[in-house]
Amino acid sequence: MIRTAFKCSNLIIAFLATATVTFAAPTISSLSVPALQVGSKVTITVSGSELLPSPVLVSSTPIVTQKTLDGAADNSVQFEVVLAANASPGIHSLRVKNERGISNALAVSVDTLPTIPFAERVDSTPVALQGNLAGGAILRTSFTGSKDQSVVVEVEGQRLGSSIRPVLRLLDPTGRQIAFSAPTPALRGDARLTAVLPEGGEYKVEMHDVLYKGPSPGTYRLKIGSFQFVDLVYPMGVQQGQTTSLRFLSSSNDGNADANGTLVGQDGLNLPSESSLSGSRPLIHTSANPEYVETDADGIQDAGTAPLAINGILSARGEVDEFKVAVKPGSKLRLDAYSQRAGAPVDGIITVIAEKGQNLGTNDDRGGLPDPGLDVTIPGDATFITVRMEDRTKNGGPINVYRINIEDISAGSFALTAKADRLQIPAGGSQTIEIGVARQGYNGPIDLSVTGLPEAVSLSGSQIPAGDSNGVLTLTAPADCDVNSTFQIIGTSAAENTNVTAVALIGDNPQFRAQPWVRQRIGISATTHIPIQAHLAQATDQLNGFKGTFVPVAVKVSRTEGTAGKIRFTSRTSQAMPKKTVKQNNKDVQVDDPDRALRLAENSVIEANVNEHTVNVWVPADLGVRNWSFVIVAELLSADEKSVVATASTTAFTLNPADALSMKLTSEATLEAKAGDGETGMLSGTITRSEGFTKPVQVTLRGLPGEYPAPVVEVPADQTEFKLEVRFPENAPPKKLENIQLVAQSDSDLKPEVKISSNITNVTINVVAGEKAEEKNE
Repeated sequence: MIRTAFKCSNLIIAFLATATVTFAAPTISSLSVPALQVGSKVTITVSGSELLPSPVLVSSTPIVTQKTLDGAADNSVQFEVVLAANASPGIHSLRVKNERGISNALAVSVDTLPTIPFAERVDSTPVALQGNLAGGAILRTSFTGSKDQSVVVEVEGQRLGSSIRPVLRLLDPTGRQIAFSAPTPALRGDARLTAVLPEGGEYKVEMHDVLYKGPSPGTYRLKIGSFQFVDLVYPMGVQQGQTTSLRFLSSSNDGNADANGTLVGQDGLNLPSESSLSGSRPLIHTSANPEYVETDADGIQDAGTAPLAINGILSARGEVDEFKVAVKPGSKLRLDAYSQRAGAPVDGIITVIAEKGQNLGTNDDRGGLPDPGLDVTIPGDATFITVRMEDRTKNGGPINVYRINIEDISAGSFALTAKADRLQIPAGGSQTIEIGVARQGYNGPIDLSVTGLPEAVSLSGSQIPAGDSNGVLTLTAPADCDVNSTFQIIGTSAAENTNVTAVALIGDNPQFRAQPWVRQRIGISATTHIPIQAHLAQATDQLNGFKGTFVPVAVKVSRTEGTAGKIRFTSRTSQAMPKKTVKQNNKDVQVDDPDRALRLAENSVIEANVNEHTVNVWVPADLGVRNWSFVIVAELLSADEKSVVATASTTAFTLNPADALSMKLTSEATLEAKAGDGETGMLSGTITRSEGFTKPVQVTLRGLPGEYPAPVVEVPADQTEFKLEVRFPENAPPKKLENIQLVAQSDSDLKPEVKISSNITNVTINVVAGEKAEEKNE
């Protein structure tokens, strides 16, 4: 579990902001040592940028003491670190925080093994050697072993963000290979071999790339000696709020542990401290639903009622596990197995049988994944299903563990993506993080909450409106709150009779592909070193505006003493950028359509001596009439105005667009119109303008064929009634025109070609021949 470290105090850091001051938060790129040793002082150099002033390491495992050594620079800082004696082994995250904020995270291994540079011989084991494997190089090292000694040789590379694809060989004193390992899925592409040494003497370890074409980066940590590891635990799922006893599998340790379901989604199990365990933390799922664990009973087992998860083991060759699951007739269920993705060797096949024996589906690999899964619709007369799990190759054994998650997707589901991996909040101000939404059948509103932050940090924009694919969540920290930690964003369905939950994930990071739970954690810092703040001049959580108009919003900005530079205003909204199709090189391509985007009318820029500015929010003419989330962002520009040196945002507010005008037809919707002179039909009606909208309106027809020019009548701003004469040129052919649209429109605030439109009424026009001009003249 990620450890959260924060405090609220009266911490005030004063500084003078000049044109040469940079306000960027720290970024880290590499570690001199990819490991921290429990129980020993470790010196580690962190490389990156903007690391000063006052850098401090922040880890997901507790650090007891740390000291910054002499020579610290903006791009490199050396720390002396001592971990807590009860630090949990495994691969953890490491960040740097300073007075400007908190950095991205890198992966670091935590265990009791000393880590030293690669050497051709090691004097004692257990030990970890670090280095870089590139191209076709073959690395060789040796150690002295004794008869019947149990030895583990393991590479940590992929699990630390490296691109290494290692092959390991263990050679006895005569040069004979006694153990081998290629890249292993259970280790996320790393390699491990185990052996009992047949005799005493000098043993050699060889390591090379699987194709002798080692990619970059090829950094590694090669561990040799007698140490323990845990790849899998059973069961693999824990219900939230419940404490479950777990058994280690695929392990050199026969112990067990307890897991408490306090998180959501996937997490890494905290391994027992004060042990010789080394390697990845095994994956554990936490769920709001019950977690059924297979028993030793024969026959079909009664697992309970969906939604739930089933945890089982195919312990014997050819074993087939069957479970009875109570279901709601007519519901739609999604079954998703998790085995090979966790490192277990099950090549699973799921089969679902309905109550009366019909096969509802079978699957072995779903959507490019190595594990099976399928969606099934329950028959209207079925009250239960039988779920069957087996191995395609008939293999079985004590580590052939699996978990089948069964959820009701009748109401749909969704996934969330956080569009930043860290957030720097100005103390006493606000900052915004955008949330992407991928909807699968659920189109209702989504409530957002956070875990891991003090109550003093408040939220706005905490509901993603129904149907939106974007969210804007604003976090506000009080001036006296020093927050340096990580947090989760959790989305929960807000529609009635739904229970969908998802954790927002940050973007893909090779550092943590083997630790997916780290992608749930977002770094956060509240700092006085962000030199600007932005606030709405009038505190509000709602704003009303007409479609097709500008809505003025007054924003106040504050700057720390001495801060110079212009400020530019931009916006973040819950609307995904609309697209339009244009021709480029004779091909149809999709491009952004800013005319239809909810946004600021322009990127307003204010001078350094201006503290309040009114921005104009463009409400598109065709924007849907519902709630939209909106945030105004202030960007402090560099002296040359070519880059942004600091940002702050207002709190989020809801914009409610309204129709500016409506139209009512008072005449018949069917009329006869002349093509030429003579008495012709009229369409009459009334225009209703919303209060505050005072523009003139044009009433016209849409959808007419090209040979029938559209008639237009203007309704002045002080009038509400209209009469539209419908007449066409004398050469227009007689014809019945159906589903022609009568509409009222007005000029928008943006530009003449963008119109504000009313509701539409369909009319039918019978075009008949009228008098010709020459006949009339006679």
